[in-house]
Amino acid sequence: MKVQQLVAKAKQAGELIQGKDIVLLIGETGTGKSTTVQFLAGCKMSVTKVRINSEAYSDHITTTEPFKYPGLEHVISSPLCRSETRYLTPVTIPLKDVLGAYENGDITLCDAPGIGDTAGPEVDLANNVGVIEALKGCKSVKILVISSYTTLGGRGEGIQRLAHILINMIHGVEERLESIVYAFTRYPPNENINALLLNIKLNKVDQDRYLSRDNVFVAVLKDMIQKTENDKAYKIDPIHGDRKPLIRELQRLCGIQYPQQVIRFSMSGETREAIINQIQRDKLNVICSLKHKDSDLVLYYLNNVKIFNELIEHNAVQEAYEVSKKSVNESFVKHCADETDKIKRLVASNVELKQKDLEEDAIPKLLAHIFTVWTIINNDEYNELRGLESSNDYLLMPHVGQVIAIFRILGIGYQEDKKLPIINITYKKKISDDLVNNLVEIGTGEGKSVVIAITACIFALIGADVVCSCYSEVLSERDMNDFVPVFRALGIEERIKYGTFNKLCEQLLNEQCNLREKVRDMILDNKSVLDIAQKEKIVRHKVLLIDEVDVFLSEKFYGGMYTPSLILKDPYIKELLDSLWKNRDIRSLNGVKALPAYEACASRYSNWISLFDEAIKDMLATLRSFKPSTYMRKNDRIVYVEGESVTDNVILGYDTIWAYYHENKNGNISSSSLEDNVGIIVNCGTFSYAEMPYEFSYIAGVSGTLKTLAESEK
Repeated sequence: MKVQQLVAKAKQAGELIQGKDIVLLIGETGTGKSTTVQFLAGCKMSVTKVRINSEAYSDHITTTEPFKYPGLEHVISSPLCRSETRYLTPVTIPLKDVLGAYENGDITLCDAPGIGDTAGPEVDLANNVGVIEALKGCKSVKILVISSYTTLGGRGEGIQRLAHILINMIHGVEERLESIVYAFTRYPPNENINALLLNIKLNKVDQDRYLSRDNVFVAVLKDMIQKTENDKAYKIDPIHGDRKPLIRELQRLCGIQYPQQVIRFSMSGETREAIINQIQRDKLNVICSLKHKDSDLVLYYLNNVKIFNELIEHNAVQEAYEVSKKSVNESFVKHCADETDKIKRLVASNVELKQKDLEEDAIPKLLAHIFTVWTIINNDEYNELRGLESSNDYLLMPHVGQVIAIFRILGIGYQEDKKLPIINITYKKKISDDLVNNLVEIGTGEGKSVVIAITACIFALIGADVVCSCYSEVLSERDMNDFVPVFRALGIEERIKYGTFNKLCEQLLNEQCNLREKVRDMILDNKSVLDIAQKEKIVRHKVLLIDEVDVFLSEKFYGGMYTPSLILKDPYIKELLDSLWKNRDIRSLNGVKALPAYEACASRYSNWISLFDEAIKDMLATLRSFKPSTYMRKNDRIVYVEGESVTDNVILGYDTIWAYYHENKNGNISSSSLEDNVGIIVNCGTFSYAEMPYEFSYIAGVSGTLKTLAESEK
């Protein structure tokens, strides 16, 4: 659409006048705005004869030397009284070049498209919208109104049109007349402009009961009369005239502040009617394209209606847009439901994680349907109708590389060459009838999150529980939030879990029971034996999908241990910790045993006093070397940086416990937070990250640096 192209140009012009005080030229098409800009910029000009048809010539004023200032090359005047300006064109002129070396600063003139352009409704719309878009970022606007003798009319109709242009374009124009100056082009040298304006007021306006009651129009006309009294009218003579008086007047003017709130949309009734008719046609085209299931045409026509709706405040336009959106939404919802039903029918019989179940045509078809649901849910209009903000003007579609990566994760296409003995004929044979663990390399920014999420959908749909694991909590939460709508639409949200490697350990350890609660209850009840948890039978396969598998296989994770721990808290323990903090000069366990708080704990936890003794040794050692340096404070908690995120559920031994006491002493941590977060640290066991994969029926991973993995890691 030409509208979009011209508005884009106007936005580029807006960047050039960002934060500037500008002078905006306003007038009808053919009044000489472009010539006025050239004149004020100091261009040398002359009159030339220009052929306007096969039999006639016309005088046309043109520049006779190269342009001095940037932007002037885009200021074009036409001999045919038509607008050559299609978007706002700024030209900045140093004042010292006009008024003398003692002047500082500059003046920015903005040549605007002609109002009521004869090139058609679309151009007229683009002209108006373009001006509004370009002015959004400027600091202030002064208005230079151009009136031409050639558009005056027999009874001053041109002045009336010009006044109404100002009224329609400037909100509350009668209160902003101090920001407006008038200039007149092509008027005869001896023409008394003030007398002409006064004559229009007395013999035209005052005699017309409708015009005379238009208070705003009368105020603008009176302002024009007042500012042209005593021969003060600024007549533009591009060849022999002096630009300095008008430049000084523009310099003196007080600009309109916050122009984006004042300058408003204005277009002719003819343009408005033509555009409303076009929108109605686009609305019908949307509905027709939906019936023919032509998604490209649907989006094309809907985008047209959307653009007009954003540009024009009119009930008919808004109604057409709402009807179009509703039609598209209903179609999307039905299509999404149809695709979901197809998916359910496709996976109804798949219950085993076997290669043969994933090799057939069902999986590519299933993948196609899942991606269709993903595309629909991420569509701009669909999200907007669900109350979600989105700036995407395009459809999300999978890249072929992502589709191939998913096929490889699912084991599709894995074959090896075999030779028949004696006759030496080569043939293809599948590597295994079972699903083989896979690693796939996907470069940074190539959509690893999409590959993992859609693969998780396939496994969940055929009955497996899926865990998508990543090293970063921030990335994990982001990916989960991006794809939850798809999981929900497919009815598999409960079967797919996202989390960090540590969170994965927690899920596995607590699958049959809450390990920490069991240990805590055992100690608080002073029992010496842990109660046996009731073991539940796992009926579904479990699948592990690892994002950035090279990080998982690093020494920190795969080569390390996970140690779940808890903080044992009760009044006896709090009293013991308080005593140790107050008596920091105590250096040995024997010294602590003499404290009343220790005796109370020994009596309360007789079966676990050896655990307390070892904990006290750690407390004393840490207290001697404690330095408040590695942590941060956030929301009345001690927090640590872990990977790319800040977490408050990490405990670095008794350094964290004494950090709470230290910050409480300094008034940075409340007493309630201190009480909630300190106690004796109890390790519940040590678990190897390397053992985690054995809990899963199938494992796959993606990485951007697969080539760096050692053979043993692969």
